[in-house]
Amino acid sequence: MTRLWACVAVGVVLLAPGSSWAEEESAPPSKHHYLVTLAHTEEDHGSHLAHMKAHEASLLAQVEWDCKQADHIGWIIIEATSEKAALAQLPAALRASASVELVAPSLTAEHFRQIRHQLNEANALKMVED
Repeated sequence: MTRLWACVAVGVVLLAPGSSWAEEESAPPSKHHYLVTLAHTEEDHGSHLAHMKAHEASLLAQVEWDCKQADHIGWIIIEATSEKAALAQLPAALRASASVELVAPSLTAEHFRQIRHQLNEANALKMVED
């Protein structure tokens, strides 16, 4: 009988709030940064904006759009537990055409903006040279 109570006591200690074992079991999944690409046509541009605005206006404000040249594309960095969870933050109408890539947590929207600016300048120089 003493052994039974000892086992029960150990189980209670292991499951008690504040114990490391209980924390491991209830810890939320870690989040990662995902780069979501929203490619679209010139004709679809207005509907993409409308879907984003209707879904969540704050999400729309985070999208970096590059629709001034021939390519119509938007990028957003989303923090989520998985690719599926990142896509779930988008309007349902845009999920099928979106692509998702895991990126380094240090990559911010500003970093991405700078990279895109450099790529656009390189492409413009290439077009001038051709």
